[in-house]
Amino acid sequence: MEHALVKVTNGELYPYLKDITLCGRVEDGESWGTIGKFYIYGCKDEEQKQFYKGILAFDKGTGVIGLQTVEEVEKFWLDGCDGMFLTIEEGDYEIIEKL
Repeated sequence: MEHALVKVTNGELYPYLKDITLCGRVEDGESWGTIGKFYIYGCKDEEQKQFYKGILAFDKGTGVIGLQTVEEVEKFWLDGCDGMFLTIEEGDYEIIEKL
């Protein structure tokens, strides 16, 4: 597992998070075919409001969680997302910096 800062370059989250530097980890294990996926932990402090707005827009587009406000997104995210993970597929992100 490698921690990194990344930018989304493609995929379903691109329209919502394309301008945000994301923090998380790259999966390097063989479990469940997840090798190369990037697991999003969050973003830079100064980009949090934009990050929560992007997650809200993504959720409104998919209806997966049913969040209605940026404040609900922030609370949901900070409370651990009910065990859910947001991931970006290998090839849909660029590593900016390894941590």
